[in-house]
Amino acid sequence: MENKEIIVNAIRACTDRTQVENTFNVFGISSFSQRYDILVEAMYNPAIFFSNENPEDIQKYELALELFLTMEWKYYDAYKRIGAV
Repeated sequence: MENKEIIVNAIRACTDRTQVENTFNVFGISSFSQRYDILVEAMYNPAIFFSNENPEDIQKYELALELFLTMEWKYYDAYKRIGAV
């Protein structure tokens, strides 16, 4: 994988599913496990809980993608910049 920081920042710039998918494709990331890890890092590593004890990688990725697309994770970045967290 190329420089992970570049990929994470590219994902943070995305605003919809198509952009996220295209970004992963550009960087050649097809593994749902890797995509999940990058999405979680892009959202500043929130705790994500699953009702199923052993979700499949695609289920974890889809949940993380839906969480990402809410854009609520951007508040954390703003709070961090002003020193609130």
